[in-house]
Amino acid sequence: MTKKDISFLQNILDENLTYSHSNGLVENKTQHLENIRSGGIVYQEMELEKSRIKRFKKTAVVNGIVRVKGLYKNTLFNIRLGYTDVYIKRKRKWKLVAWQSVRLE
Repeated sequence: MTKKDISFLQNILDENLTYSHSNGLVENKTQHLENIRSGGIVYQEMELEKSRIKRFKKTAVVNGIVRVKGLYKNTLFNIRLGYTDVYIKRKRKWKLVAWQSVRLE
């Protein structure tokens, strides 16, 4: 996301994605990609503090903490987030189907 690699994101994000930001914004895949593409959200840095993966056959749940710096609607943010991701395995590829985060500081 920091590289605005839309091709990569297109492949890793599931068509049924629900991306719930810590500010209450909820996006589907199309909306999320367009926000990144257009510069509505600019991720400048993402620093992973910790993560834990729990795998259940074709589903994986990831919980962790990440520091994110960037711009949202041209306003700077620097936040520490607790997050939960849900990935599903489709045709031998892992796809992000859900992201939800909460601000920790």
